[in-house]
Amino acid sequence: MIFVRTTRECDKLAEALGCGKYYAKYDKKEEDRVNWVSGCLIATGALGAGVDVNGIKFVLHVGLPYGLINYDQESGRGGRQGEDVLAIICLTVTDFQKLKKQNPEYMTLDDKMMREFVVGDGCRRLVLTGYLSGEEHAKTCIEIDGLLCDYCIRNAISKQAFKRQMMEKEEREGKIKRQKRYEGHREYVCRMEMIQGVLFEEVRDICEELQERCSVCWLRKDGFEEMDHPFDKCPEIEMLIGSSWGEFRRKVQFPANSCCFQCGQPGDMCRFASMEWHVRIKRLYYH
Repeated sequence: MIFVRTTRECDKLAEALGCGKYYAKYDKKEEDRVNWVSGCLIATGALGAGVDVNGIKFVLHVGLPYGLINYDQESGRGGRQGEDVLAIICLTVTDFQKLKKQNPEYMTLDDKMMREFVVGDGCRRLVLTGYLSGEEHAKTCIEIDGLLCDYCIRNAISKQAFKRQMMEKEEREGKIKRQKRYEGHREYVCRMEMIQGVLFEEVRDICEELQERCSVCWLRKDGFEEMDHPFDKCPEIEMLIGSSWGEFRRKVQFPANSCCFQCGQPGDMCRFASMEWHVRIKRLYYH
């Protein structure tokens, strides 16, 4: 969000940056505001109060704001959802030097406090809270454990607090990233479970269709046509192996006691077959 002092500056900067704009007499201001999802939006003080735009994390003032109250309202457009916001006032060297030379006695209170906020050599939050909330409620960035202004960052006493804030910010960002990864993984697992469930139902339906039917014909002919005969009577098998299924099975020999006589699996794969003989007899008796 970039605030300027005049509508002329607003038009000029919006054209240069190729972005939307907002001021009172601009007929498409609401359209530009609603369609603003990224990049910049150039505005005058007309957007300073009463209009909420979510997702603003950077507020730039080009030129001196019209008083500290207006600055508070305009910079307050950022962070409407609790985001950390960087607010900067951009002045030319000439304008800054001119502001420093101005005599505060001939300025309104609001302009005087705006000048103190910009050219003062102390905590900027102390000036802002002292003016808006009263001197008895004036607090520095450190006293309220808030984000540090540029003065407090430069202050040697604040270095440790700034380092701690950076660590807390990294921790918050890391937590958000971990939460997003977890949600993405959970979504992937749910999607895979749904796919596996669908595949299981398809396999189960096929198995039900293949009962008392020939699975060889189903595989070779890609469907259930011409498979209404039992597997061991299939003419396709005789063509493939050169004999009937019964004759083929009789040729296959297994070592004695190599398969479980209950489930038919190889002995090294069947838990029942690997039991001691008296345990197997007991299991069979109870079954």
